[in-house]
Amino acid sequence: MSIVVQRVVFNLPTSLAITVFTPTLAGCLLLLSWLQHRTIFALARWGSGFLIAAVATTLIIIARGTIPDFWSIVIGNALIALAYGVLWSGVRNFEGKRLSVVQTTAGAIVWLASCLIGPIYAVPAARATVLAAIAITYTLLSLLELWRGRDDGVWRWPIMLLLLIHTAVIPIRIQLAGPAAYPDLRHVNLVIFAIFERVFVCICAAYLFGGLAKDRIAVLYRRASLIDPLTGVANRRNFSQVAERMIARARFTGRPSALLLFDLDHFKSINDTFRRRSAHRILFGWPLRCYGRQICSAGSAVRSLQACCRIPGDKMRSCWQSGCDPRSKPPPPYRWTANPCRGGQRWGRHLGRCKF
Repeated sequence: MSIVVQRVVFNLPTSLAITVFTPTLAGCLLLLSWLQHRTIFALARWGSGFLIAAVATTLIIIARGTIPDFWSIVIGNALIALAYGVLWSGVRNFEGKRLSVVQTTAGAIVWLASCLIGPIYAVPAARATVLAAIAITYTLLSLLELWRGRDDGVWRWPIMLLLLIHTAVIPIRIQLAGPAAYPDLRHVNLVIFAIFERVFVCICAAYLFGGLAKDRIAVLYRRASLIDPLTGVANRRNFSQVAERMIARARFTGRPSALLLFDLDHFKSINDTFRRRSAHRILFGWPLRCYGRQICSAGSAVRSLQACCRIPGDKMRSCWQSGCDPRSKPPPPYRWTANPCRGGQRWGRHLGRCKF
């Protein structure tokens, strides 16, 4: 009985070629998503960032030794820094913030400036440290932008966790720096881990960035379906949902609630006299003026406005949640009046202790 032992050969060039194919595929998928959703320009920036990273990886790893060091070291790593800057600018664009070409290209400029310093350019570990610092800075800035906009209803925790893990892994690349055409084979396990991490980040980031865009579209459509486009207040569907939650909360806490119905008197005459544009301006400013007076200024009798809804036409309804304990001493009565439009009739409502 003989035992045959076959040695497994690690094909490094093929594995490194995967690191070029993966960001290329991720970039193409994000650009395809942008073609489907042109309103979210961040998809185009993210896709461009991945494609730039694919070109940079080709210059740094695949073409290393066959082209001059200026292209593989200086230009290739400058493109890596630019790719991180473009990805960060995509995050800023997604959050609705202004884009700056100087800030986007600052990492590449810092890299080119460091290459002019002889001691840094002559030591591969020093070059890798500078590039790692640039990559970590842009990744943390992207993470910060996503953290600041976390209250917009878009589920962004997975991409934030991915960026955080990627930030922790970036310093490992410093150990793989060297003058050879490929990374040092003495660190095969480290090379395999770096390749796997790159492939994993590219695939997951492309999927999660696309998910952010779809979640943003879903949130916009949901808000559009719940908001009256003329006045900016809730429509009947939104009001019904909020009112149901308020009634359930009132039953649980035992605190009174109130429903107010508003009617703008003689609105038809305003519409006929001053035409539709003036009537629209009145409808737009009326909720702001009425609710800007804050009926809750009566004290603790009314805690907050839970919902304000426009009924088709010149009518509105709102529900209020009591903020006082029914057993507490009632505050003094409060009379609130408003004059929504010029020439309109004054009207008022007497507020009791907890009810209207």
